[in-house]
This record gives sequence, structure tokens and C-alpha cells, in this order.
Amino acid sequence: MNSNEDIINPSVEVKSLVLASGADIVGIADPYKLAEVSGKKNPFSVMKSTKSVIIFGICMPKEIMERVPESKYQIMLANHFSKLRRIAKKVGSWLEEKGYNSYPCHDQDNIEHKKAAQLAGLGKVGNHTLLITPQYGPRVHLNSVLTDYQLNFDTFLEEELCDQCDECIT
Repeated sequence: MNSNEDIINPSVEVKSLVLASGADIVGIADPYKLAEVSGKKNPFSVMKSTKSVIIFGICMPKEIMERVPESKYQIMLANHFSKLRRIAKKVGSWLEEKGYNSYPCHDQDNIEHKKAAQLAGLGKVGNHTLLITPQYGPRVHLNSVLTDYQLNFDTFLEEELCDQCDECIT
């Protein structure tokens, strides 16, 4: 017999899978709101049946950003993008096993990941056009999975993370 405790919220289940797969942050964005702010670079241009955008990121450790030589940084960056693609593929496969269509994105797709992350409450885009998160600042790389699974959308982050000083772009 199932009790209420046995019922798992699908959005929580998806987020748990994404985090267990190696992501540091995850949220769910409304594809219609994303389309409004993205123009041609919207989820429907990639997957017409999109009902949810699962957006996630991994953090680049601060020490790497500040101390690693450029040649090693490029290798680490490539590893990060590879990890993001692996997470997307795993989540996409899981969704399809559940009977939903999915599109695991990659860095060449026409998806505005930063805008999706902002809509999903993961952070805010600063003057330097990078996503700033409360946990990791701007040191995150993003990817997403589009799906026709209707999930609960996260809410926009109200907290201001950028004081508009322009120090990061001067």
C-alpha cells in the first residue's frame, strides 16, 4: 500500500537525478516564458513539443579559474562540456524510459541557457552577460534537456546578485 510519503513529485525526482548525475545546480524553466525572451533561440525551434526546460550547471572551482595556465584551463573546460553532455544524455534517456520525449541539448544548440537558468531561479545575468549564481558566482557552465514531460517550474530569483558597478567589464 502506498502512503503519501511514497508519492514522489516528478520535478523533485528529475532534479534529484540531475544532481546525482554530477550537476551542482538544477532548475526547471517554462519554455513559453523562455521563448518570449529568446526570439529565434527558443526551445520550440529545437523541439516543438517542449513542455519543460530542465536547466543545470556545474561549477568551475575558483582555484582553477584563478591559477591554472590557459592551456590546462582549455582542457578542463572541454572536460566540463563533456560532463554536461553526459548528464543531459543520462537525463534524456531516463525521461524516454518513462515514456516522455526528450532532447538533450549540447553547446551548439540554439538554446539560451543563461536565460533559462535565470527563469528557473538559478541566478541572474549580470552586466558582463554571465549568469551569476548565489552559490558559485559566475563560475558555472550550463546545459539543458527539453522534454514534453510537464514539470513544475521554478520561480525567478528575487535576490539581486549584481550591483551594476561594471567592475567586471571595465
